[in-house]
Amino acid sequence: MTELKVAIIGCGPSGMVIAHACDQMGVPFTIYAPKDKSHISGAQYLHSDIGVRQEGLYPRTVTYCKRGNEWTYEGKIYPNGLPKGMKSSWDKFSDSVDAWPLIGIYDYLWERHHDQIVDSEVALEFIMALGETCLTFNTAPLNKLMPKAHFEYETVMICDGVTFAPEDTIVYNGELHSPWYRSSNLWGHYSVEFPVDAYYRAKMPLIQYEPRRIRKPLLTDAVIPGVIASGRYGRWEKGVLVDESYHQAIAEIKARL
Repeated sequence: MTELKVAIIGCGPSGMVIAHACDQMGVPFTIYAPKDKSHISGAQYLHSDIGVRQEGLYPRTVTYCKRGNEWTYEGKIYPNGLPKGMKSSWDKFSDSVDAWPLIGIYDYLWERHHDQIVDSEVALEFIMALGETCLTFNTAPLNKLMPKAHFEYETVMICDGVTFAPEDTIVYNGELHSPWYRSSNLWGHYSVEFPVDAYYRAKMPLIQYEPRRIRKPLLTDAVIPGVIASGRYGRWEKGVLVDESYHQAIAEIKARL
């Protein structure tokens, strides 16, 4: 038996795929977080296979459809511009990709591992102490743990339950006359995403759907010593994918066994 132990901060999708990696590797782990299941919305899916084999949780081909141009698309989301060296995701993905159902897999992993969550508000000092005694991954939002650090982000609005996309499709909207910038239709989950100002200016039926205000991380100078930053909010970086946390955990565990 290995003496390696893992602590996972956060029980959202990134935290749960790390728990799944530990489970596969036979490494004991504990999750520390307020025991609240995350709400997933927007054009999200797993970009690679993490080894979940459950009925109904199969990959599909997801198609990307682009309207207009990249610069209008980027300007909608980032009206003040992106930090130097960053680009939007307009050209990041192929026209069609293999995709795994994030919401379904997260639901499955939650049912499997929620009993291993220690229901608690987690302070920075506690996380640093864990990092001294075990392999520790932080997926909790860094801006809440280290509010005095520098954080850059963009705020957008996501409306669930409505879509402008055909089935198994994500539409990138770079058309100037249209207020939304992205819409998705994945595994029967619908969403449309707006810049904040455009959402409130839009005189559309969409406003009947309760929107969610989301911060899209860009960059930070925050670092937790001795702790591995994981997930988009734990790293506070643009474009971090959920399945990266799984592969990161596998690599870190293998390096210590």
